[in-house]
Amino acid sequence: MRKALAFLIAATLLGMGGCGKGSPTLPTPLPSPSAPPADSFPGPLHVEGEKWISPKGEVKLLGVIVCCMDYPQNGWPWVSDSFIQTISESGGNFTHFRLGPFTAQGEKPEFVAYKDAGNGRVDLSEWNDMFWQALANRLSVARSKGVYVELDLIDSWVLERPEIHPWYKENNINGVNEGSCDTITRPITPLQERWLTKIIDVTKGFDNVIYQVSNESFDCGRKLQDEWEISIIDFVHRLHPRALVGTNSGRDSIAASADYVEDHGYFAQPPRGKPFMVNEYGADLTPEEIKREMEQARAIGSSFHYWRGGHDDVSFSKTLEYLRSIVSSS
Repeated sequence: MRKALAFLIAATLLGMGGCGKGSPTLPTPLPSPSAPPADSFPGPLHVEGEKWISPKGEVKLLGVIVCCMDYPQNGWPWVSDSFIQTISESGGNFTHFRLGPFTAQGEKPEFVAYKDAGNGRVDLSEWNDMFWQALANRLSVARSKGVYVELDLIDSWVLERPEIHPWYKENNINGVNEGSCDTITRPITPLQERWLTKIIDVTKGFDNVIYQVSNESFDCGRKLQDEWEISIIDFVHRLHPRALVGTNSGRDSIAASADYVEDHGYFAQPPRGKPFMVNEYGADLTPEEIKREMEQARAIGSSFHYWRGGHDDVSFSKTLEYLRSIVSSS
């Protein structure tokens, strides 16, 4: 469902143990989250039953995922500063970033988390500090606009495409070969633990961040084993006990270990004993259809976020108007 990335791959084809040296290190300095005026940001979320709760009370998440029109200006696979501003001005308080990991063949070079080793390959023992600094900066901007950010930790959509994955043997200089759907058939490895540790080190100071284990793990060659996602959930909780970690696996057996559930579907769905959100759908819905599902989700205590998909500027603006009206009327 990553249309922008698929387009880039097509354009390119047409011619356009623990690896690492010691423990992960952070780029210096990392910014502290900057608070909105009058410190109006609700603060960190926790889960009580089927609700998101902050220190200031219940939070109803409703937001925008910018993929796929206006790429790359929209900032995908993250969200640009200007689009964060747009989400906030439209009453939204949620968005979604995908961390990959990526190679420059799959995304723009600034979205590659590892050090460039030349010839299209990376060095998995070294970080690209600019990536991590940019991530911290973008999370700070989101917080200043009152927006929570869901970070996708290990994207199964990319694992389905080894040719653009840095953990695939052809794309790194370290002899590592974990960049395929076989990765999700067993518990996480030291390589993945190092990746997750770095993410948590950089982001745990932000009270506007929640985590999704893996985008579309249900679709990665149908190879997913429960132990992979559960081992990630447990590992992140050990690193960051207050973290909220969700699953997009489509499995109740994994959801039992997660703090919340994400789904890719066309319709609002009720919560299932814990918060439930739809953060993507595979084909374009009309602005009116999206409004209907957002309202239905709000009425039953879940969330249906706006996945822009192929919406042109007119449909985008219309849907944002609907979002604004939903938030203002509740």
